Amino acid sequence: MKKLFQYKILIRSVGLENQRTSRSVIVVITLNKIIRDGCLMNSIGNCTLIDTEQDLVKILKTTNTCFILFYAEWCPFSQSFLPIFENCTKDSAHTCYRMLIDEHQNLCEKYAVEVYPTVIFFEKGKAVKRLDGIRGVGLNEKQFRDLMSTCRSRK
Repeated sequence: MKKLFQYKILIRSVGLENQRTSRSVIVVITLNKIIRDGCLMNSIGNCTLIDTEQDLVKILKTTNTCFILFYAEWCPFSQSFLPIFENCTKDSAHTCYRMLIDEHQNLCEKYAVEVYPTVIFFEKGKAVKRLDGIRGVGLNEKQFRDLMSTCRSRK
């Protein structure tokens, strides 16, 4: 239902709800590029936002290796690390995702996320490496690049 609602908003916003024009073809093509693995997501470069737990499950089942950043919108350390993560993922051989954990607290327990931000490297759906933020400090670029380096051979 959420996806259908988002499609209608997008179509209404470009004024194509009841029109069959070449612009509607562009909207469909654009939507097809936005949808990855059947999940509607927000991409920034090589870093895709995971919206739901169902999307996370689907990604972990279909992706061989990936980094997932679990972060909180209210956390200043998460907000300062997010651009670093997005920038570093441009150099990554692995798929990279980010998930706002604010509305998915049960995932904190499932993946033992106690500090924000936390980056977990998954291989075949299993968490195999992780980088936990330090309370009151967060994470920095060197720490994440070191994690990327140790995971480089696992493709």
